[in-house]
This record gives sequence, structure tokens and C-alpha cells, in this order.
Amino acid sequence: MKIGILTFYCSDNYGAMLQAFGLKHCVKEIFPETEIIPYTPAYLAGRHWLLPYCPLGSPRESLFLAATSLKQNLRMGRSFFHQKKNMNAFRRKYLVQKRREIHTIRGLQKTAYDIYIVGSDQIWNPDITLGLRREYFGAFPCRCKKHVVAYAASLGGACLAPRYGEDMRALLKSVDSISLREMEAAPYIRSLTEKEISVVSDPVFFLNAGQWEQLETAPKEKNYILLYGTECNESMRRYAERLSEEKALQIVELSLRQTREEAGFTVRTDAGPAEFLGFVHHASYVVTNSFHAAAFCIIFQKPFLVFAHSCRNARLSDLLSACGLKDRLVSHGQTPPDIDRPICWHEAEAKKNLMSERSRCFLRQALAGSNHGSDG
Repeated sequence: MKIGILTFYCSDNYGAMLQAFGLKHCVKEIFPETEIIPYTPAYLAGRHWLLPYCPLGSPRESLFLAATSLKQNLRMGRSFFHQKKNMNAFRRKYLVQKRREIHTIRGLQKTAYDIYIVGSDQIWNPDITLGLRREYFGAFPCRCKKHVVAYAASLGGACLAPRYGEDMRALLKSVDSISLREMEAAPYIRSLTEKEISVVSDPVFFLNAGQWEQLETAPKEKNYILLYGTECNESMRRYAERLSEEKALQIVELSLRQTREEAGFTVRTDAGPAEFLGFVHHASYVVTNSFHAAAFCIIFQKPFLVFAHSCRNARLSDLLSACGLKDRLVSHGQTPPDIDRPICWHEAEAKKNLMSERSRCFLRQALAGSNHGSDG
């Protein structure tokens, strides 16, 4: 049985690449002939070029965004190229070894897999894919397709705008087994299809700490607080500064874009996924608003706090609740709790393992051609 995975592996994003590896690793344990399809559309990959391709909004808006991103990339200097090198090294070593990239639907139609897995990540978020893309529903003719499985697909929210409803309903007909990443989206998808809908864990939880450690690049920094944000959050930065003073530890700030230098901060903009794993694993404390940083804090059992994102908190809240760690989430305007408050890692690990085993069960049944997943 030959399995092909369609996901956002080409995005220079720690979470996107690590979830892609996690899903590939898990499915290969079931069917060794599993690979990530090297589908690299310009509307995704182009956002990470030196001169970015940003087809968002009007031509004027796209040009402005591209110029702004180019300015940021040039300001990063050598760090931009070191980051690209580290991203590409991980991608080639662990995701799509020496395969010619596919850029179009026509190229996908020439592929030959028995089962196509779409996901995980925000493959059903039209704001990211610039409209609903049929390839991420497996809705394209090809040589020998028998089954399409959606694993941990995300809309980026609880539902889509009304104008997407009928297209979504039609595209879901192409998917044989459906699972979602966020529980909040399940009612919406159930309103569009009679198929069973499961809610599953992020693929990074398919590997344990020891397995992820084999992929990491350990940082040269020692005794540090890791600060990593997916958006600017002044409350989070100020908290990290106070924690640094209290613990007499330096702050290492991990960023995909050039950020302002501040006294007491070491800013690293050159990290790829392997370096990201190392920074989380070897941190004394982690302060973040990133889902995947929180996920790896749980995997590596690091003391951490997660500051609420301005708009995307559902999956963070779901994850922390599922692992019995809801007290690690700092809501807007809330005084941060004591980061040294003891965590029962044995209990959190047991809950995490139960969550990932239910998700494995969905995959096994879906790959066997069953429509019966397990709600999680």
C-alpha cells in the first residue's frame, strides 16, 4: 500500500514542518511505503522567498506586503540565509529527500498513491490557501487513488464565512475519513456532511521525547529562559524580563523575523526546526504564545507559561485542558501564575499518551478503509 501525504511541508514554519514529520513517522509505522508529496505551490512557498510572492488582496496590497517583507529579510542579513539553510536541511533530511517538486494540480494528477492523507495544519483555511483548494480535499483525478483521509485538518477557527459553505459541502464529498484538529470546528463540519467526524491530536505527539531528541540540534546557550512568540505580546515580554531578573537567567528570544534588540535578550533568527527543538528541550523555562512551543514543553516536560494569542486560542486551550495543564494558560489581563508551580508530569504524560493513542486508532481504521474514527 502506497501512501502520499499532502501538507504544508514547504512552509518555513517550525510547527508546519514538525507536524509533517510526526504524521509521516506515524503512518510509516503502519505502511512503510509512505511519503510526503513534494507539492510546493507558489502561494505557500513564495511567502518565504527573499523577494516574497504574496498574492493577497489587490495587486497594490500584494506589492506593498512583498516590499515590506523584502525589507525585513534584508534587515536580517546573514541570519535570513542561515535560517533558510537550516529550514531546507531539515526538509531534505526528514521530509522529502531528493524529490522533484510539484507546483501544480496537473503535477498532482500524475502521482500514484493508494491513499492520500491531507493534513494536518490549516489546509481548510481559505485565508491561508487563498480560497478553498481542492487538492487539500483530495478532489483531483489521479492514477490509482482508492481513499482520501483528512488528518487533523483545520479551518483556522470554528467555521468559515457563509460564502464558502456550499463549496465546502461539495469538497467534503471527496474525503472518505475526516478528522479535525480543533473541537470547536466539529459542529460546523458536521452540519455540512453526514460522515463521522473525529477530533484528533497534533501529529507531534506521535513521537516521545527521546525520539524528538534524536532530531534536535542543541544550542550553545546554557541556563536561559526561552521566549518565543508567534505575534508581538508586550505582556509576555515584560513577564520574561521579570522572570530573568528573578532567576538571574539570560533570555534567548527565538524569532523567524528580525526583532528589536534589548538589553538582556539574545535574539536568534537563524534557527530551523532542529534548532527549535534544541532550544525548547534545553531551556530552564519557556515563555510563549505558540501552540507547538507549548506542545514540546509538554513532551520535554519543561516549566512553561503560555500567553493567550490575540485571536487563536482554541487548540491551545483544548491541548492544555486535555493534559490537565489549563493553569499554564495566561489569559488577557490575567496576572501570570507561578511558573514554578509543580506539574504532575506523570499524569500529564498519561493523558497525552491516551490522546495520541486515540488518534493512532483513527489513523489505523481510516487507512484500513473504515469510516469509524474515535472522537477525542
